[in-house]
Amino acid sequence: MKNILSICILILFLSCSTKEKNRKESTTKNQIELKEKQIKVSNKVKKANVGDKVKFLETLLTKNLDFNIEDLQGKTVYIDNWATWCAPCMKSNKKFIENYDTIKKIEDIVFVFVSFDAKEEKWRDYTEKNFPKSKNIIHLYSGFKMDNDYSNYYGINELPTNFVIDKKGDILSLEAKSASDQSFISYLNAI
Repeated sequence: MKNILSICILILFLSCSTKEKNRKESTTKNQIELKEKQIKVSNKVKKANVGDKVKFLETLLTKNLDFNIEDLQGKTVYIDNWATWCAPCMKSNKKFIENYDTIKKIEDIVFVFVSFDAKEEKWRDYTEKNFPKSKNIIHLYSGFKMDNDYSNYYGINELPTNFVIDKKGDILSLEAKSASDQSFISYLNAI
């Protein structure tokens, strides 16, 4: 009886360690495939650096049907990449909306909000109901995937991500302060 029990335990042990070995190999294979995919995606588009020219905004779907990238020339552009499913993004949007009466007094800044929501109608509904109507607020839609030219160029792999374009169309900052930051208004006044 002891021999049968010992054999059963041995079979169970070997079976478990084979399953664990297969799981580890599968996980490692998935990690390698993911890394290779990330490398392929990152090689598609050269990543932006401070001082590079603004690119790819015109490839995004616009809520502002009359939006033209040339309208941004000669203005400082603050770009906020966000989504309704992102809690820190929603906190930042709420602060921006609360402080908009002060923010709108800062001259020559255009605020571009780029949504990464999965559903376009959710983005449209949220912006329509919550953001003030203003010629210096532009809403663009990227879609849920972060593997497009826009995301790759600006290195957007998490939300929120904010950056600033200067009046000449050059990238001034790839790590701009969020509207939820206490010093946001001072930051805007300084750029």
